[in-house]
Amino acid sequence: INSFSKTKELIEAGLSRLIGREFERHGSPLPEASTLKDWVYHDLRRTLTTHLLKEGVSVTITEAILSHALPGVSQVRDHYVVYNFAPEKREALEKWSQHVERIVANDALFEVPTQRFE
Repeated sequence: INSFSKTKELIEAGLSRLIGREFERHGSPLPEASTLKDWVYHDLRRTLTTHLLKEGVSVTITEAILSHALPGVSQVRDHYVVYNFAPEKREALEKWSQHVERIVANDALFEVPTQRFE
């Protein structure tokens, strides 16, 4: 990714269409003030964290995925903890991947444009 602002615009467009479709599917009018312009990339980290915890992934593994300091681990103990939780992080991120794939599978709203950004 070499253009975060253009990528963000593409994500916003896809999410806008998805939200509009969901309101339509439920027979509700889309509120006029609806906008996704206020989201930031950090919201994706929050979404991932929320989903992983909801799926039963431990706080320790979730924090390791986010590269946060391990909860409850002092600096002294952290010095001795060299295990990187790679298998557990892989399993958790596979769950996330499957969740995202279920959302976007066969959905034209998420077709990737062929345009290249320079």
